[in-house]
Amino acid sequence: MKTRIAAFVIAAIVAVNLSYSQTPASQRGEPQKKFATLEQKVELTKKNLIMGLNSDNTGLIESCIKLTAKIKLYLPSTDIAKVQEVLDELSITHRSPTVRYKAYIASNICSDPEWYAQENSVITADEDQFFINAAHRLQQKLFGLNSF
Repeated sequence: MKTRIAAFVIAAIVAVNLSYSQTPASQRGEPQKKFATLEQKVELTKKNLIMGLNSDNTGLIESCIKLTAKIKLYLPSTDIAKVQEVLDELSITHRSPTVRYKAYIASNICSDPEWYAQENSVITADEDQFFINAAHRLQQKLFGLNSF
């Protein structure tokens, strides 16, 4: 008997939550989302990326570098010139050679995202292989330019 009551209570809670989550936010009395359009989200993302790239935390910087490159790969028409300026500065002045190298690769991806997107291994790479595959693609580009 107790298990039937418990199952009924759980089912009722799930049903109420489902109906509440399917009701639009404006009808529930909640405020509308501040960043409803993709452009607004991208602008906020660019601002946050610049703040992350200017951080003293090397792990945060490397994550922001990777996110910048992936954003440009998946949204090539996005204007991230200010973020790319920070990447270019990092590729020259950062104390960590790993950050400098990753920033250099990401800056190249931002300059020509369509070329990198042609290589499936760059697009489908997991987190650990992303920069390795992008570096191989960059080597192909540099070798192709120097072979003429």
